[in-house]
Amino acid sequence: SALPSTATARWIAASAMKFAKTLEGELLQEWRPQYVNYKMLKKALKLEEAQAVPAFCSLLEAEIKKVQSFMMQRHEILWQDLSAGIDDISNPVRSALVSVNGCEAMVESIQHIQSYVALNQIAVRKIIKKFDKRFHVHFN
Repeated sequence: SALPSTATARWIAASAMKFAKTLEGELLQEWRPQYVNYKMLKKALKLEEAQAVPAFCSLLEAEIKKVQSFMMQRHEILWQDLSAGIDDISNPVRSALVSVNGCEAMVESIQHIQSYVALNQIAVRKIIKKFDKRFHVHFN
């Protein structure tokens, strides 16, 4: 999956910065609790190995499930908005009320979802890379 071009450009520009700060700067504030908690996962990696491996794996699994659940919610909301827009267009009286603003809001929503996905993909990839480096364990 390719990253959206704007997210890629911002990522390249910010690559010298610590990723946690990049994530913090790029995330959508209203969705903040729904992003991968990168800082928490990094802290888990600092535990003693006997504790770190199971703690990290458990936390990572929970974070991925959280992201998946949120994505399913956003998909459902987007589908409902799209369906409502189609219903409005099929009614000539209502079609006059379907505005550019409604379309722009939907495009903005899709862009937010794309950014959310891209940032979470990067977060998971980077934290697994840190895990691999520390414990010399590779996920297949």
